[in-house]
Amino acid sequence: MLELENYIIGTVMERYDEHRGVMNYLAIGPSYRGNGLGRLVVKEVERRHTKLGCQKVNLLVKSDNTDLGTFYKGINYRKQEEVFIFGKRLISDD
Repeated sequence: MLELENYIIGTVMERYDEHRGVMNYLAIGPSYRGNGLGRLVVKEVERRHTKLGCQKVNLLVKSDNTDLGTFYKGINYRKQEEVFIFGKRLISDD
């Protein structure tokens, strides 16, 4: 979590399962974007994972989120493969 004057301006979910790290839901408040804060958050995740012995971090980006894809490419993340995500609703919306 990234805070400025007790206000949350950025977040990311992360985990490490002793094989690889995973980052999800990187978010920086709209008025704080473009200032390197996203890079700062990602670098901190990478630093912590490296300290744990993690050799690789994976993440998912929705295909229509071109801005986020461009962001990750700009910090040397590469598209690995196309995957299909399957889901099953366990409780109906009714």
